Amino acid sequence: MTTKPIPLIVHATHEAGLKLGGIGAVLDGLLSSQAYNAAVGRSILVGPVNTWNPLEMERLFAPDNRMRTIYSLLPGREQNQAPVAVARALQEIEARMNVRFLYGARGFGRYEHEIILVDAGAIAGNVIPASRNRRGSQSGNPALNSGGIVTVVSKPSSSTELALVAPSPR
Repeated sequence: MTTKPIPLIVHATHEAGLKLGGIGAVLDGLLSSQAYNAAVGRSILVGPVNTWNPLEMERLFAPDNRMRTIYSLLPGREQNQAPVAVARALQEIEARMNVRFLYGARGFGRYEHEIILVDAGAIAGNVIPASRNRRGSQSGNPALNSGGIVTVVSKPSSSTELALVAPSPR
């Protein structure tokens, strides 16, 4: 087994699930490139999913989008083919934060990359400030205390934790 120079890259964008414009075009070019895929061991695209928008949902699940669902608790799209540890980790976060995930993969050229989409429409309000404060104080990173951030921690052959941190009200 050969190791690649960059083991993991996480792309956090509102176009993680489907191409809407310029960012999607850049991702298409980057993630389908042979040079990128030769250098990067694993890519995960992370972003929101707008379950309230029927047109966006139709485009997300259209065959042309080349998305394959592995795990989802989105209404009408429930599915679980994920490894037990991954499904358990996602379910724990969903229950704790009152969010829903879609975990899967999307095709880019001849390559496929993982996606994690988050429906945070009903996120537990008391979780947002507590997560932001805990993450900021644990890391010592002042950037975690300002603005909105998506933090992704990946542990190889273990589980994936996704924590949403929202900006504080001004």
